[in-house]
Amino acid sequence: MKIYLHGENNSELQAIEIADNAHVEEIIIKHHEVFNTSGHKVEDETEYLIFVENDDSHKHRDRSCNDIGIKHHSHVHCHRCQEVEVTLEYNTQEVKVSVPPSATMQMILQKSASELKILPDDFGDLRFQLANGTDIDQKVHIGSFVSYPDCQAKVLVKSITKIEG
Repeated sequence: MKIYLHGENNSELQAIEIADNAHVEEIIIKHHEVFNTSGHKVEDETEYLIFVENDDSHKHRDRSCNDIGIKHHSHVHCHRCQEVEVTLEYNTQEVKVSVPPSATMQMILQKSASELKILPDDFGDLRFQLANGTDIDQKVHIGSFVSYPDCQAKVLVKSITKIEG
């Protein structure tokens, strides 16, 4: 089956083929091959975890894809951070939220919308930007912009200016 693999501090999504009954460990090995993380020592591999998109907890290495709900075209994230602390800044207000590395900006916004006083109808009128100016799509995993052991990110939430007339 084909799954989409996201990696630590790497915003390039990779499509990989794995067996339907592959184990999480096999996805981690594929991650090392695809994202060329061979610079990490072998013993560091135990630190890498697999998360399914927007799922709160990592999947155990000895579990099969079938057992944990990884299906054809699933998005999975391989990362060493168990959580990412995201600071969202909107209209001079800051909110912190802890999420898995596989959390999309859409999920992060849903978790923090009430504190930021953003209505769900306004989600489409927002854009996201890292503090360094990098734009983030709503469907990208936050872990793609974060490296272990610094498991945090600051995201600026900005209204899209609409020009009418």
